[in-house]
Amino acid sequence: MEAHAAAAVATVGLTVNNVISLLKMIKARYSVKTSEGKYAFPHPYRPWEVPEGTPEAGAEKAYLAYKAYENSKEWTQLMLPLVWVLSLSGEAVPYATQTGVQLLTLGLAGGYAIGDRLYFSGYSQSVSKRMRGFGIRTIFCQGLLIASGVSAACLGLRAMGVALPA
Repeated sequence: MEAHAAAAVATVGLTVNNVISLLKMIKARYSVKTSEGKYAFPHPYRPWEVPEGTPEAGAEKAYLAYKAYENSKEWTQLMLPLVWVLSLSGEAVPYATQTGVQLLTLGLAGGYAIGDRLYFSGYSQSVSKRMRGFGIRTIFCQGLLIASGVSAACLGLRAMGVALPA
């Protein structure tokens, strides 16, 4: 059961990370009101349609938060399968231990989450401030992609009867 604790923790952590982004996006959205005091962006939410009498700065911030959230959500959908592939097949890599695989899984997912937090908060302020978080997030995404790809390849080779070092 403990063998996949890192993937379980990473899944919960990355999901919570997205929920935090969602809540911040909602806060930015509902903080914008028209000159009549009504919410500028009711349901269904179309942040690109700005009602007359809406403060431009508030509308822009709500739109940036929306775009940042959507991007974070899309990337998380790509990351979670990689987290699980690494956790499930990492021990197939020669000389890999379960402890090492779990630490690698947590480290890569944690680094990704930190980069995504920085991405969201930067992008929510201005488009140009997203790059630091984007770069960090991308590096850890690449790490997860490579590690899970190597793990899956080794697992596949073992399943086909290829003898790999233990």
